[in-house]
Amino acid sequence: MLENGAEVLLITNPANMNYLSGYDGWSFYVHQLLVLTVDAAIETFNIREKDEKG
Repeated sequence: MLENGAEVLLITNPANMNYLSGYDGWSFYVHQLLVLTVDAAIETFNIREKDEKG
């Protein structure tokens, strides 16, 4: 990310979310968002509460 000048990466594709974080939810038919930042140690997810176990 730094090499390309990006500080924040927004991921909405379920396959890419799984590859980058290990999240494997079955609710791909609703909006989901994974936010990665250069300086954050933990990713941020925007998913439904019932999908948190995934």
